[in-house]
Amino acid sequence: VETASIPDIHSGPRRLRFILLCVILGSLGSTVFAALSYHLDQNVRSEEDLRRIPLTFLGYLPVIDGLNGGLKGHAPEAKTLLSRIIPNLRLADEVTNVRAAILFSMPAEQSKLIMCTSTLPEEGKTTLAAMLGVSLAEAGEKVLLIDAARRKPSLHQMFGVENEQGLSNCLVGSIRAKDALHAIPEIPGLHIITAGDRTPNPATLLGSHAMDQLIQELEPGYSRII
Repeated sequence: VETASIPDIHSGPRRLRFILLCVILGSLGSTVFAALSYHLDQNVRSEEDLRRIPLTFLGYLPVIDGLNGGLKGHAPEAKTLLSRIIPNLRLADEVTNVRAAILFSMPAEQSKLIMCTSTLPEEGKTTLAAMLGVSLAEAGEKVLLIDAARRKPSLHQMFGVENEQGLSNCLVGSIRAKDALHAIPEIPGLHIITAGDRTPNPATLLGSHAMDQLIQELEPGYSRII
């Protein structure tokens, strides 16, 4: 019905429209993906993330550079925990804040026995327990530190004492509890019980009736047991 005419421009593809559409869809998609990733991310990255957890926030501590490396190597020149943290005023202040938060977070009769644990290995539970024990002892309390990290004990290295006999020996009945105590001369009022010999079933040993009896035997002589 009409005479066919040659078009002046091509009918497709419309590249500019296609590019603009891809840019818009890509921007929207990346924004939605970033928002979902942010809301689904359960990692703890800041103090605000910790405070959103419905548990009591006790505080945070700075990293002690080189402490773990020195202890693992068993080098003769490796410094003990005491020589590393006592001169560190900032660390001492943070530990004091944690100590106060722990004591004020529960009634006095419930804070006599304190257990430090972690979600992953080498997160610092032994170091925290040791520093907390030192802080409580310096505040005038009589404190007992017990190394119950059966698979990787390190409390004896931190305080520079022997680990020939300790908690495991008490639980199997080979020694008495008072024979496993180590006094720390630099910190009056602080005693420790090292982990002792390795055992093939540490979880069973720690959950046994012997552990309850050991705590009941030691509890009257100390104001805090960690």
